[in-house]
Amino acid sequence: MKKHRTGRVSLPIAKLTATLALATTLTFTACEEKKKQDGTTPAPTEPAAAAETQQPTQEAAAVAEKAAEVVKGSFTDSRDKKTYKTIKIGTQTWMAENLNYEAKGSKCNGEGGEVVLGGDDDGNAITTTLSEAEIQANCTKYGRLYNWVTAKAACPSGWHLPNDVDWNVLMKFVNPSCSDNKNCEGAGTKLKATSGWDDNDEEGKSGNGTDNFGFSALPAGTGISDGSFGSVGAIGNWWSSSEYKAYDGAYRLSMNFSGEDVYYGDISKGFLLSVRCIMD
Repeated sequence: MKKHRTGRVSLPIAKLTATLALATTLTFTACEEKKKQDGTTPAPTEPAAAAETQQPTQEAAAVAEKAAEVVKGSFTDSRDKKTYKTIKIGTQTWMAENLNYEAKGSKCNGEGGEVVLGGDDDGNAITTTLSEAEIQANCTKYGRLYNWVTAKAACPSGWHLPNDVDWNVLMKFVNPSCSDNKNCEGAGTKLKATSGWDDNDEEGKSGNGTDNFGFSALPAGTGISDGSFGSVGAIGNWWSSSEYKAYDGAYRLSMNFSGEDVYYGDISKGFLLSVRCIMD
């Protein structure tokens, strides 16, 4: 029986801009016209080739310059005496770990429910039950999962659950070209931890990130409304305090093992997701 692991569905990639699409079309047309005339494919001009070489270097230098600005610290939650790493990124100070405060409405991945491993060829779920040691190990490594109502009140005094604006400020610091409330290309790689993410077996590459800014995003998976769990190691979802008013939902920021981007969208408030607190 063949197993299909959960969390492996590729999420939509942001569409190319109209300007880039037009530039690509014009370049392709020019090359085709040249080939019609003399049967050759024109080589890039020296300035174009130089620009292509310089662009990755310039982008890497800009990221390194911003990364040098981050300030590491720590914070101890007076409620349970747990200590968290913190990181100042630009004007914001974030916890550099997922919240692990035991509140009513929160669970470790696998606590009180089956863990969905995937599905067989007939579409039947393949599940398992974790031991207490495995459940607690998930909490220790990935933090707890919270429903939205609990998440809004879970952060300690002096900290809060980030809203749309807070997440947007972070995304634009990582990639200034990112738009408000939109997917952010390349930001996932820069924010994901350097270990803890599943490998992308289909493409033969690691799902880990470069963690340029010390945010160290980890994939705690998701608690599903039917009481089951899935996608630990593959997907990370973090609540926003901003509601999605078209139905009883809220926004969440998401990263996955197989993508380099950050995705931002809505989800039902009943799901259990991770929490990252930001300083007031």
